[in-house]
Amino acid sequence: MFGFFEKKKKRAKKVLTETQWQGIKISSERNPSVKPKRGQKFGGYTVDFSNQNVTLEDLFGSKPVTTPEMTKKLWQHIKKNKLGGR
Repeated sequence: MFGFFEKKKKRAKKVLTETQWQGIKISSERNPSVKPKRGQKFGGYTVDFSNQNVTLEDLFGSKPVTTPEMTKKLWQHIKKNKLGGR
C-alpha cells in the first residue's frame, strides 16, 4: 500500500580480500610532504589562578548570583588582575 510500511532491504557488507587491503594506501603514504598535526592545543585563551587568595565569597558576594552574573564578575576579575593570556 504505502512505501514506508515495507521493510527495508539490508545491504550486503563488502568484504575485502588481502590483496585489496594491500592496495589501499594510508594517508601518510599518499602525500609524504603533509605532516600530521600533533600537540595542537584546544582553545586559545589561558587563565592562571595560581597565587590567588580570593575566595568565592569575595568574588561573587554573599547573595545568590545567576550564572550570567557569575561569568561577568569572573571575567571582570580576570581582566582587572591581568590573569588571562594567549
